[in-house]
This record gives sequence, structure tokens and C-alpha cells, in this order.
Amino acid sequence: MALTYFLDTHCLTEGSTYQFTAMVTLTDGEGKPKECADRCVVAWAMMFSGASDRTTSIELLGVMGSEYVAGWNEFTFTVTVDEMMASFEYVAVVFGRPPTGLC
Repeated sequence: MALTYFLDTHCLTEGSTYQFTAMVTLTDGEGKPKECADRCVVAWAMMFSGASDRTTSIELLGVMGSEYVAGWNEFTFTVTVDEMMASFEYVAVVFGRPPTGLC
């Protein structure tokens, strides 16, 4: 399962820098707090253009650390929009288990 947030691409201008911060708590199947093992949650940008003939790119943005305080992990990363990211029609930030081959 992953949390996906689509960004307003009209605001993504090349050279702009954005900082993302999220407080994340992980639970097991019974709702009990669970610590994050190495790279259990990452953030990546999923970028694409076109409806049927889709051009897609995936870029790693950040990896959640293992510091666990009172049931929460702070997940912070900074993104600077490059020429490629600014050229896509749709850009989404995705939080979840890393896709195969991403990291």
C-alpha cells in the first residue's frame, strides 16, 4: 500500500526547491506500533506525460530513517525541480515500500 499525492505541475518551475516533512507511524496487522527496518518506507516521484502513449520516469526522493520516538518517525526530504521533472505533465510524490529496483 502506498500514499500518493499529485502535485500541481503549474507550480513546478525548474530550479525551485521544496521541503517535504511527514510524521509517520507504522503498525502491524493488529494495530500495534512497529519499528521501521532498513528502507521499509521511501518516497519517490512518479512522473508521466500523455494518456495512451505514456512517458514515465521514477526518481528516489528520500528514505525514512530508523529513529523512532513515541511511536513516530519523522520523514523529511528536499527536492529541487530539475529540467526533466519540470517537463512532465503529471508528477506525484509516493510514500510506501520501494518498487523493485528503486533502491
